[in-house]
Amino acid sequence: MSLLPKDSKEFGSKDYWNSFFAGRGSDTFEWYGEYADLCGLLHTFIRPADRLLVAGCGNSTLSADLYSLGYKSITNVDVSEVAVRQMRGRYGTSCPDMVWCHDDLTASSLDTASFTAVLDKGTLDAIFTDDSTAVVQTVHKYLSEVLRLLRCGGRYVCVSLLQEHILQHLLQWSHSQGCITRICRCVEAEESTKKQGRFTLPVFVVVCTKLRPVPGVIPVLESCLGGGAPQRVSPEELQQEVRALQQYSAATHALLRKVSLGEEARLELCHAKTGDLRYVLYILDAPTSAAPPALPMGVFIVPQRRFQVPFLTAGGDVGSVRRVCGGESKYSGKYVVEDVQGDEGTAFRRLIFLNNPNAIQSEVRLLNASVDSSSQSNSKGKKKRQKNPGSEVNEAPTLDQHYLSCQHHLAMVGGLGLVHCRGRGMILGLGGGPLATYIHQHFPKIIMDTVELDEAMVKVAKQCFGFKTTPRLTVTVQDGLEFCEEKANSGTVYDFILMDVDSKDVSVGMSCPPQEFVTLDFLKILAACLRPGGLAILNMVCRDSGVWQDCVERIKSVFGDIICQSIPHEVNRLLLCIKPQENHLGRPGSQVLDGLRSSLALVNRLLRRKNSKEDAIDIDDTMKNIVIL
Repeated sequence: MSLLPKDSKEFGSKDYWNSFFAGRGSDTFEWYGEYADLCGLLHTFIRPADRLLVAGCGNSTLSADLYSLGYKSITNVDVSEVAVRQMRGRYGTSCPDMVWCHDDLTASSLDTASFTAVLDKGTLDAIFTDDSTAVVQTVHKYLSEVLRLLRCGGRYVCVSLLQEHILQHLLQWSHSQGCITRICRCVEAEESTKKQGRFTLPVFVVVCTKLRPVPGVIPVLESCLGGGAPQRVSPEELQQEVRALQQYSAATHALLRKVSLGEEARLELCHAKTGDLRYVLYILDAPTSAAPPALPMGVFIVPQRRFQVPFLTAGGDVGSVRRVCGGESKYSGKYVVEDVQGDEGTAFRRLIFLNNPNAIQSEVRLLNASVDSSSQSNSKGKKKRQKNPGSEVNEAPTLDQHYLSCQHHLAMVGGLGLVHCRGRGMILGLGGGPLATYIHQHFPKIIMDTVELDEAMVKVAKQCFGFKTTPRLTVTVQDGLEFCEEKANSGTVYDFILMDVDSKDVSVGMSCPPQEFVTLDFLKILAACLRPGGLAILNMVCRDSGVWQDCVERIKSVFGDIICQSIPHEVNRLLLCIKPQENHLGRPGSQVLDGLRSSLALVNRLLRRKNSKEDAIDIDDTMKNIVIL
């Protein structure tokens, strides 16, 4: 028996729905998703204390699901007496306070203003079969009754596919009635349909809030189709957004079948806020050949003008990325922490600033971690609670604190042998904290003060990168310039200082450290914070030879000869600066290099106690990249 009508107009027929539910028997029928697919949005706009009317309930389990969660004041209405009788028999015992009512909501017998919320899941779509005069009149009666039954401040929550004629009429009606209207997209319902292998159309939730009419006031219309905060839009803009989503869905469905030879699919991707065209995608099928293709797919990005494109990929294995958390920093803007599955199954956790997404700010290796890109921070899985509002953190895999991803960090650790890997140290610039954590784990005779300007980074380091303060490891949220000046004025001295601070102003040709950290005045303060023979290691990223030479000259004027270590395959260079001993003229270059070689050997011996038998630092290769300036 076919349960679908031969003509869409039959959706508005009472006789059709009676035969439909009689034909299905005890099998439920869910329009546009089940409770699990819709709950995120439903709980946003419908509260347990609401007096809820479910319009066109059919034999859906949604009302019973809501009832079991504390929504006790629910009235279910349907034009089909068969559906009402079935549901009354099914839930009369388990949901004793729930009401089932056979009624026609185009001319309802229910009392005026008796509900604070009306839930419509597919009912408007079922009766609004086309835009003929008779159908529009029926829809107008239905919406008028919905508004009559709602109290002032009540909400009409409508789950719909928003065909063009439905959206246009709904916007006109809500505007004429002075309702605040918000339209959201229910991605979960779409994903549920997609997993069943069926053609998926975008599912929308329209929320119209009834207000007392105020002459001269234009009702608010909001769009929440792309996630994030709602945006005020015009009816024309909203219709364009909805149409674009529907066209995109139809296009992707067509592409899943086949692109005919010679045909070309073209998609325009625009900026979510400005609407500016950002990318044009062309999708082509490879020509049929006797031999199978070497790769299942290829993605090629062709830049125009001087745009730089950071990636090019061919093949099916493009890695997997799982978002761990995200937020916004006062100093660095928006950031994300992601778990990334790299080559050969190695996984890393990375901190990335979105204003410079091609640079990795901090990175740690993950142990026994399989990154699943479907497990995002907005997934339905259990999440770990955290303190900073506005971001979410998933259950963390084990962090490998015996491994440094950044080669310049490992080179900094190698320099600690010059102070015998003991004493009191300072790190300027915490970031995600992998360097500080590594030193703390491997050198128990070192006590460290870390300084970080950005409080958001300290939270990220603690929550996502395993950074923990102890009596041997502290963190201070303060400007590093001020911190050093205070320590110098108080007479506090350190055995070593590691400077790993990035600059937000790259216009000067140096992105690390900021210019303020290499002025002559601050370099003197830095030296004052060191004991005689103490070590300062500066991480330098400078592409301007003139700026580089000026910095080197200033540093040499304070510290004398300095050791410069280039980092292979990186733009970083380390400057190792030793504060001269009193009445000491300094050692010849050969003695300095011998001392550095010995210090690297000491570091390797100490690291072997925690790590494998292999040396962490290749001394011969390191010495090839050393010069004395």
